[in-house]
Amino acid sequence: MLITKISELTGKQNSMEILISPGEYETIQAYRGQRRRKYIRENLVCQLTPGEEDFLMTGATPEEWDSLMYPAYVISTQSEDFLDFP
Repeated sequence: MLITKISELTGKQNSMEILISPGEYETIQAYRGQRRRKYIRENLVCQLTPGEEDFLMTGATPEEWDSLMYPAYVISTQSEDFLDFP
């Protein structure tokens, strides 16, 4: 299911394809805050990646989290001079 949400981190509209049914998504949306996270972890933990779980909670993509948490790393990996060391 393609889900579109507004990121709580940047305010941008993001979309992500997540393998859940429309009914599961409606149930998730009925919960708020920690109850939502608890429902996701108890019922969908086997089928969601951590990035998908965060997206359902906050609307933020893994790339947004990376750019906020590790800005120097993200910039350096986008550079042509970046070398992948073993």
